[in-house]
Amino acid sequence: MQLRTTVLALTTAIVCACGEPGSEAQDARGSSAPGDFGATDDSEQPDPSSDDPPVLAIEGCPSFTARNSQHVSAGRAHAVTTGTSVFRRTTTYYANGTDENLGTSRTTRRTLYEISPGVFSLNAANCPSSGTGGSSGAGGSSGSGGSAGSGGGGSAGTGGTGGTGSAAPHPTALPTPRGACPTLRDGVVSVLGRQVTLWMGTDGESKLGPVVFYWHATGSGPNEAMFGLGSAAISEIKSMGGIVVAMNAYDGASSGGSTTGNNVWFTGDFDVTDEVLACAIRTGVGIDTARIHTLGFSAGALHASYMLKARSNYLASVVSYSGGAAFPAPTQDAANKLPIVLFHGGSSDSVVISFEQASIQLANDLKAKGHFVVMCNHGGGHSIPSAGAATAWQFFKDHPYEKSPAPYAAGLPTSFPSYCSIF
Repeated sequence: MQLRTTVLALTTAIVCACGEPGSEAQDARGSSAPGDFGATDDSEQPDPSSDDPPVLAIEGCPSFTARNSQHVSAGRAHAVTTGTSVFRRTTTYYANGTDENLGTSRTTRRTLYEISPGVFSLNAANCPSSGTGGSSGAGGSSGSGGSAGSGGGGSAGTGGTGGTGSAAPHPTALPTPRGACPTLRDGVVSVLGRQVTLWMGTDGESKLGPVVFYWHATGSGPNEAMFGLGSAAISEIKSMGGIVVAMNAYDGASSGGSTTGNNVWFTGDFDVTDEVLACAIRTGVGIDTARIHTLGFSAGALHASYMLKARSNYLASVVSYSGGAAFPAPTQDAANKLPIVLFHGGSSDSVVISFEQASIQLANDLKAKGHFVVMCNHGGGHSIPSAGAATAWQFFKDHPYEKSPAPYAAGLPTSFPSYCSIF
């Protein structure tokens, strides 16, 4: 097929938003984080307390209760100082490995859980689940001893030791802030000069929720996420302490880079998503880095499909509505076989290009590389199907980062539309 030639026409053609939600008024309201007054840099001063922080033995995860400065000395946390004047200099403490915000006081006592070697969290829920315990060893002989616990390996040998559990995989190559982080809040914020709509709760550090990046179609806007992801899913994500992030392609600014489809979205837009993610981690919003997902419609789906490879360092799973392969994308982490659901509307799903064929092309490419692919031909042309939002959210919930074994290896959930199948 002449897909490459046809796609090049996208760079000059404006894809109509057939069946797409309309655009909305654009409201740019930037904000910045308030500075702390009177805090001084005492991160290297000795802690006045001589007591050793207790190490608590909890199931599957050691914990340490100590002052922030003691956590730094022990290698469980680090301190970042901002400001130039001695009277306006602020030191903020962050947990190593997760960058969770521990506050600005060196004497505040915090309990940190070592969820994996060298990675610490404020949330005990991030601790690895324990195994169910190995069965007794046959005479203590190597190999015939304790069988593996369900959460991790049980030890062979005398008596057979139960499994201790293992931490769920989390991405390690996470972005860091490029500059001062904006205040992340529910509503429209300015990030690297771009207008970004956030849906988020106010739970802060108390919960670790997912992050979902939504990319809208040509002629549409961020509020398309209310249909593509669904208001019910967005409300649930907010209640979980997570964030839904939707940039505005028509905010009058540019992130630079090359187009990923038809001059709506560009590779520089990923710098903005990196910054939102990095600042959420740095400022202690409380996100689950194993649950970072993306989806989009039409031009937004082409962009989400590009992001699958271009941000494979941290993405967990992807959903595409009338997208597929457009331009080749660089792959950050070829070992991360992200699962994807590809919706398309059949032979009538065509606006300048055939999104049916583009979706099939991407499916073939990803399947050959070992990715798990679900294909959903809803037959409704260039549109987001009514069952799309619930299906996408269920898929995201079932597919955190590098989930193994594959949740749908034995078949799709009965809640999925009948027109969906494993590719």
